[in-house]
Amino acid sequence: MKNFFRRLWHNFRFNFGTLITFELLYKLFTIGVISPAIRMAFQGILKLSGYSYITGDNLGELVTNPLTIVLTLALLLGMAVYSMIDISAAIFIYDRAEEEKKTTLGQTLRFSLKNSARIFSRHNMLIALVMLFMIPFLNIGVGLSFVGTVRLPDFWVRYIRNHLWVGILVGMGILLMVYFILHWLYSFSYFTLEQKRFRLSRRFSRILSKENEWAGVVALLIVQGIFWLIYQAISKIGVLIIVLVEKAVEHASIPGAVFYSVITVFLCALALFVSAFVVPVSFLVITTLFYHFKDKKGFPIIHVKAQEPYIRRFSGRFKRNLTGALLAVSIVLSSVYIYGLSTGRYSLNVEGNGNIAVTAHRGASQYYPENTMAAFRGAFMQGADVVELDVRETRDGQLVVLHDDNVKRVTGVDRDIWAMTYDEVKELDAGAGFSEKYAGEQIPLLSDVVRFGRFSGIKLNIEIKPTGHGDDDIVLKTVSTVKQYGMENNVVISSMDYTVLSETKKADPDLKTAYITSIAYGDLSKFPDADAFSIEASSVTRNLVHYVHKGGGELYAWTVNDETRAEDMIADGVDSIITDDVPKVKGYIYDSRSSAWYGQFVRTLLGRQ
Repeated sequence: MKNFFRRLWHNFRFNFGTLITFELLYKLFTIGVISPAIRMAFQGILKLSGYSYITGDNLGELVTNPLTIVLTLALLLGMAVYSMIDISAAIFIYDRAEEEKKTTLGQTLRFSLKNSARIFSRHNMLIALVMLFMIPFLNIGVGLSFVGTVRLPDFWVRYIRNHLWVGILVGMGILLMVYFILHWLYSFSYFTLEQKRFRLSRRFSRILSKENEWAGVVALLIVQGIFWLIYQAISKIGVLIIVLVEKAVEHASIPGAVFYSVITVFLCALALFVSAFVVPVSFLVITTLFYHFKDKKGFPIIHVKAQEPYIRRFSGRFKRNLTGALLAVSIVLSSVYIYGLSTGRYSLNVEGNGNIAVTAHRGASQYYPENTMAAFRGAFMQGADVVELDVRETRDGQLVVLHDDNVKRVTGVDRDIWAMTYDEVKELDAGAGFSEKYAGEQIPLLSDVVRFGRFSGIKLNIEIKPTGHGDDDIVLKTVSTVKQYGMENNVVISSMDYTVLSETKKADPDLKTAYITSIAYGDLSKFPDADAFSIEASSVTRNLVHYVHKGGGELYAWTVNDETRAEDMIADGVDSIITDDVPKVKGYIYDSRSSAWYGQFVRTLLGRQ
């Protein structure tokens, strides 16, 4: 046993530089490029199959659709080949260490690519299936840790509970995984080192593991336990530090959404970083056991021959610079993706149409005077995904941002907006009534807000409110303003007047529209010009959400400011929650994604219940 651990340590450290460089490049490239590509490919499969969502209503149809099955299998095959690159590289590096030979990044990459391509041979296709069962097991330590901090979607839990056959399939999958691990654990080593066909690799693996069937499984479970402990320890310490920093600067007006985003970014990054080393370390154990049992049984050890890399003619300095550049690009891309996951821009959840967005109602109106630039800038700082605003037209044809027909409530002046010129509107104070701190805030032009959205990147939900007093062109003017600043893909045109949506579609069929209603009852398909429905929260039900999603639409719930209502909307799976208090709702969504234990841990540290 002492010789085994000595061999294990030697194989790990001998080519450590190449190992760590390859793994960093591979995992960062996976996070920054491959993961987004897989997500986009899956979304593409759904669209090609005629779906834009997954819910309990259509999952049965989806998994029995021939086109979906073929495309999904092709995607899974590609994922297996890509995973094999990592495994091949790790085994190759350890084999070179076993021979006391140094290896380069180029040699490792060339061999791993060539070996992975062998999966496409008809004799080796089965290894792709084994790969898909093995990889989850090799990541179970980190996987359980991350699942411990991220709550599984209710949709999946409900579906498994309500469909016995799904539970049976999951159980069969677990049994198959155990079988593969027990009998075929060393097939990857035979396949990679001795270049055997997978059928022979499986046969030799069974022979090698005979009388030692559980040794590899136990060793891998120990590895998983170690990684589980590492993740748990670092995550708790990291969250504690973040909370202490937040408490130290709690008077610095840092938005609550920023705090929750920092925790989520940290947990995502930590899980991805720790998982980067699970597979190579697992195969370090497997490969060393492979050598150990071969020696014990007197079987010959066949080492792989390394070919020179294609870039051998370049200088060492060029290679180092190239590696550094690749690392830098990979870090940037992976950082963007991790941030997108943490903020909800990207979603690993395929139920409905994605993560729940938070829309700032008339801007951050709980903290700033509504429908002012201060409120819109505040919403952006608080981490809102969308800003909701209201548009009306003045007597001289200017589009201004105002909710009421009369300006008295926000300015103290009793006049109708349609009877005023913009020069008169500019003289009004829309901030002093909220707080003297915001005295002088004006009623902004729509163009000011759209320009702000263009440069800040925040999306806009523009509610058009016709007055019927000479503003027949308000829709065309709004659409023109949106196009002027290139915001077509980041704007929703909404209204309680359905004819506004029809006029919007006539002006530009590609603009997204939303029909606003306080009560949803009847056949929503009678509103073909509505891409989404903005519904008063008390009228929203889970069945209604599924019904809207089934038609390919989205559902926004307004106006949600209390915890109970927010939790209901999150559980129902709405696409956006419209609120006056962005930080509060952001916190509720964070809690919904986190396990109860983790949420309580954070609240306890903060001294909040």
